[in-house]
Amino acid sequence: IAIGRGACGFRCRACFLMLTHRTFADPSRHVLYENVGDYEQVVRKELMRPGKNLGLGIDCSDSLLYEGVTGHARRLIPLFASSQTNPFGRKLILLTKSTNVRYLDGLPTANVLMTFSLNPETIADRWEGKWNDGVRITPAVSDRLAASAKAHSMGFEIRWRIDPILPVDGWQDIYREFL
Repeated sequence: IAIGRGACGFRCRACFLMLTHRTFADPSRHVLYENVGDYEQVVRKELMRPGKNLGLGIDCSDSLLYEGVTGHARRLIPLFASSQTNPFGRKLILLTKSTNVRYLDGLPTANVLMTFSLNPETIADRWEGKWNDGVRITPAVSDRLAASAKAHSMGFEIRWRIDPILPVDGWQDIYREFL
């Protein structure tokens, strides 16, 4: 479910979104789609037939980075959680490096997979997005882990995704210690 176009705004140097969608978009100028109502209608129709799970953003944006602005997840999660609107039990996959789980508090959790993109802090420091002054944009990995614990306490199924694994000097030891 495309919620935007171009790299998500975190500016991660290793992100495939920097080079996809047939344009080399400025990673600090992500295009967000505002037609949330249209998305809801399309998703409602899609959920009425068997098929694959759906990802919010995933290959075109971070699922929760802009949740406070767009409200996509808040609008779509109830559709996936209800057997009336989702009779085939299809899952909504959220993939994020953000800590914006607070926007999901109080929502139903059935059929929603909260996936957090993680890497060891030293790898994140090297490869994840930074502002021009060198300050990292993405939340600390410990904050993402805390957000995943909060989402778990809300009832969401949690997944951690080590992505991408980036080979740097000593990478095996760095990832082994992290895991």
